[in-house]
Amino acid sequence: MNIHFEHGKISPNIKVLDAVIRTVEEQDEFDEFPIERIKLQARLENSCGHCIDHVTCDVSYYDSNGGFLGLDMTDSLDLDGIDPGEVAPVDLDIEMPDDTARCILNIHSRRLFQESASPSSRAAADAERKK
Repeated sequence: MNIHFEHGKISPNIKVLDAVIRTVEEQDEFDEFPIERIKLQARLENSCGHCIDHVTCDVSYYDSNGGFLGLDMTDSLDLDGIDPGEVAPVDLDIEMPDDTARCILNIHSRRLFQESASPSSRAAADAERKK
């Protein structure tokens, strides 16, 4: 299987240090045999001078004719509150359709301003949003 993997729209706040799609065998105490999973694994660096949050990654799938087959996406809560210069890992289980010829990685984020970047300020902002 020859699949083309590329970066699509990447937030200007993020630098992709590494990104790969690979097959991983996993087994826990409940599995009789190892299970093969396809994963997007990446390391993302906050390249701006402010904390960023609501970071989401998605992988879009296309067939050989350019037809859209679907996408897999992270939950923004998985990658919230990345400080300046911090590197965050991404480990996303993906379900790639069988006829995938091309995968595109997109990463989105929202920058927090300095005065709201501290953990206590983020907690207060989250509490205010829940009201």
